[in-house]
Amino acid sequence: MRAGVRVVVVTPEQRPLEAFGAEASAAVEATLRERGVELVTGTDADLSALGVERVVALPRLEGRRIDGVPQDPHGFIAVDEHCAVRGIRAVYAAGDGTDFPVKLGGLAAEMADAAAEHIAARAGADIEPQPFVPVLRGKLLTGGAPRSLRGAEGVSDVADHILWWPPAKVAARHLAPALGGEHGEVMLDIEPGPDALSVRILLDERLGRVAG
Repeated sequence: MRAGVRVVVVTPEQRPLEAFGAEASAAVEATLRERGVELVTGTDADLSALGVERVVALPRLEGRRIDGVPQDPHGFIAVDEHCAVRGIRAVYAAGDGTDFPVKLGGLAAEMADAAAEHIAARAGADIEPQPFVPVLRGKLLTGGAPRSLRGAEGVSDVADHILWWPPAKVAARHLAPALGGEHGEVMLDIEPGPDALSVRILLDERLGRVAG
């Protein structure tokens, strides 16, 4: 940090990135402290009281109003646990436009998976549709080596190695390989560990198996 420059992070959260859980919040607090960044939590106070010269603010998110579609007071579409729009039959929504409070690409993909399963079951597919269960996955940029954060109900993980696989920008079963130009799906949260190597083996498409 440049000498004579004071940096302050202000958030209405009780702890930074609290949606990721206690371990993640503690890691963010420690990183800010190590870098000499002040932290002010639990406040919507007038920023002029901080005595700063420059303010960089995140925008307040507002949904786009859609006639005939149930939305919350902020304009986001109301959905149930299968991402079906409440009050409208056979209509689904996923992603940032819904009323789930956290907006993240990986969550949008998980919502889409839940919606697709529910639609398939309604169409007669022999499956038990699973509800949307949010798992937050993110990379914390520290100014040094990045750290992986993962949060779910009752779970909060922090690591210096990747906590999901493959290590794509968007952690999603189908979207992650598609963004990498691959086909099929992947299993998330398969942790290779800090000393693992990523290995890609290209096989002739005519081969049905790998010869020993």
